[in-house]
Amino acid sequence: MTYATRSTAPPEFSSPDGIERGFICCLLLEPTNADGLLTLTPDAFQNGRHRIIFQAIRDIALEGGIPTADAVQARLEALGRLERAGGPAYLITISQETFGPSMRPAYLRYLKRESARYALKQLASTLAVEAIRPEMEIEALCQFALAFLVDVRDLKPDEALVKRRVYDTQRRRR
Repeated sequence: MTYATRSTAPPEFSSPDGIERGFICCLLLEPTNADGLLTLTPDAFQNGRHRIIFQAIRDIALEGGIPTADAVQARLEALGRLERAGGPAYLITISQETFGPSMRPAYLRYLKRESARYALKQLASTLAVEAIRPEMEIEALCQFALAFLVDVRDLKPDEALVKRRVYDTQRRRR
């Protein structure tokens, strides 16, 4: 029986950082499995090192390469970001952080949920700021909020955050 089917979570589920490390480990253990690479963006990761590593993994995969640990290390070195990502020792450590690739769906669910939670906080912040502006356009704000909520509901919080950035940019131009 795997942890995914038991009521207790694996030890790395005790912190968001552990879950992020576990998910990245799954990506490195199964570099040809793209599940999660296209549905998440680096913004889904709270830890800056994990955002950098995930971006490298994602970029390698989107370019048609296989994001092995060696390929990720080479990419980060070429970009001058290896030390910011924790260095070679951290990549080795992170590649041993999970009970195996079978945990990927559980990690992915958690990261999507956390990303949605973050997106909702961003929506609340935007609505609070916009609602008190005298020149607020209620229809535009409601349309933005509805589109944002649909993306979060459909577990596409990263797309919702892109909509927020576009809305903020359009608002500044007015």
